[in-house]
Amino acid sequence: MRILGLVLVFLCTFSTVWADDIGKVETRINSITDTRSADAFFAGLDIELTVTSDLIADTKSFRFSVVRAEDDRGENIPKKKSYSSGFSELDEFNKTDAKTAKFKAGLKNPSRQATQVTELVCELELFVPKRDPDAVVIIDDFAQYAGNALASAKLQKENIEITISAPKEKSIPMQIKDPGSKILTLEFQDPHGKELPLSGRMSFGSPESYQATYELRDNLPDGAKLKIYLKTEKAMIKIPIALKDIALP
Repeated sequence: MRILGLVLVFLCTFSTVWADDIGKVETRINSITDTRSADAFFAGLDIELTVTSDLIADTKSFRFSVVRAEDDRGENIPKKKSYSSGFSELDEFNKTDAKTAKFKAGLKNPSRQATQVTELVCELELFVPKRDPDAVVIIDDFAQYAGNALASAKLQKENIEITISAPKEKSIPMQIKDPGSKILTLEFQDPHGKELPLSGRMSFGSPESYQATYELRDNLPDGAKLKIYLKTEKAMIKIPIALKDIALP
């Protein structure tokens, strides 16, 4: 995994990271929502950040986490559950344009007397499959393998086994064995490579072995493809974000 951090510039609402192989990454504060109250369930502090980089256009999935946060009264304010083990798809809900996306740092209640977040340190991980051909596996006419494991040298190399049950119109059930938790997401495509939208997904089991059923919005066309995205070191970019002296509203 490529970790950026060659140069950091700290301002109250802006930070920049440079790295020779990926260019400049700019982070700005987009909005701050401060709902301090005695009700711990509803109270909190949300800081929405926008990240601008050429990487955003080619990012498939991301994971955003708060590493450290402290107010000017010395209170540590990251939420206890501030790190998610899973990646989320970077879609139109996150993107504001081709090179910019927004991410939310959810924090606990600052101290009543706090006027600043003196330090906010976050980590943004981007999955950019374009950077590594081994991060993508495409199975043509995958339905032909119904009842059998998909044939792929790349999958075999990672000890991944995907067995498709017979698809039923819009429903695609499968058994997945992924001992290294390498699979990030699956995408279904028509024979020409156009993505087929999903209406839902269900799964149960462990991350290493589970059954999943994907529900398509429309019927599965003949000759459909299955595109499998795999986590690889070259395709993963880890970006440190550090902001200081953020004024609270």
